[in-house]
Amino acid sequence: MNHSFSILPSQANQRFDRFVARIFDKAKNAEVYRIIREGKIKVNKKKKRNEYILTEGDEITIWMSDEAIAELRTKKRAIHPKNKSFQVIFEDDDYLILDKPSGLPVHGGTNIKGRTLIQEILGYLNHHDAIG
Repeated sequence: MNHSFSILPSQANQRFDRFVARIFDKAKNAEVYRIIREGKIKVNKKKKRNEYILTEGDEITIWMSDEAIAELRTKKRAIHPKNKSFQVIFEDDDYLILDKPSGLPVHGGTNIKGRTLIQEILGYLNHHDAIG
């Protein structure tokens, strides 16, 4: 099974090996380098050297089973965010500006059933926290 996601502005300008070490926070350095060397995690569908500097928009693909990923991670959250209905306009370490679609409730209530904006934002932020 593979997992893919794009590098966000807040994740850019860091070494590939350090990024991988943040994703697999329970892995020893030797394991991180082995994962990279064996091509189990690639950038833009290509093996990259440890010192490669990630740029915004790079496509990261992890070619490992969910079980193997879980063994190397402290956090048990999924790599992929749940489907979000909002669009991110701007994001940095302090702000998240988004475009909320009409009809999506902001928070739950007595007559509110289904997903809310708050739930989607929490899933989105948990995804970012999980991948660094």
